[in-house]
Amino acid sequence: MRSLALAFLLGCSPKLTVAPLAGWAFAAVGLETTELPLRNGARVQAVRFDQARYQLKLLSPEGGVRVPADAPPDALAIWNGGYFEPDLKPSGLVVDQGREVAPPSSGSALLLLGDRFSLVRFREAPPARLRESALQVWPFLIEPGGGDGIRRDDGRRARRSAIGLDDAGRGLLAGVVGDGVSLFELMTLCRQLGAVVAANLDGGPSTGFALAAAPAWKVPSETPVANALVLRAR
Repeated sequence: MRSLALAFLLGCSPKLTVAPLAGWAFAAVGLETTELPLRNGARVQAVRFDQARYQLKLLSPEGGVRVPADAPPDALAIWNGGYFEPDLKPSGLVVDQGREVAPPSSGSALLLLGDRFSLVRFREAPPARLRESALQVWPFLIEPGGGDGIRRDDGRRARRSAIGLDDAGRGLLAGVVGDGVSLFELMTLCRQLGAVVAANLDGGPSTGFALAAAPAWKVPSETPVANALVLRAR
């Protein structure tokens, strides 16, 4: 019954099969994982982490990043970052440790990567905070305050990735591979994962992520990406 209810919420065709969230499993102290089967072999894989024990960092080298091949040796997880152009130039603002790598665009969300990461509306970003690393991403899947970031399902399904926070301030990284999902479906999945705010990262062939701890996922992106998010133990 629960899986049928979720399928209805996702606005899915009868071909979509969804299992209930199995729950979070510990990969390490303060680091948890879960996996949810979707349609035709598609699946969402997610990591939840305590920001007091783990820190998210921006990886933005000249020439781009191969995910997960270019993950630093001490990375516990790596996720593809934001949108970029064919020449690997970021499509929105990127600030790497105070240095502006790319100028702003019209993207709605700003990922601030300080001691603990946060997601804020780009137009409300405090200028002083931009001395830290920051990544402009869009659209919001779940708006600050909990409102829907996606109002309708356009049915455009693809591999996708997302970042969010739950009500305890824990970080969430999610990736969907296989047949993929629409942005509306990704929003619903982020809510099921416990997110109270979430934003879309790049998707399609750029989607790539890996987890070094068991169960040791490894989903390579089909193309280099402009930047990536790396999770390290403090």
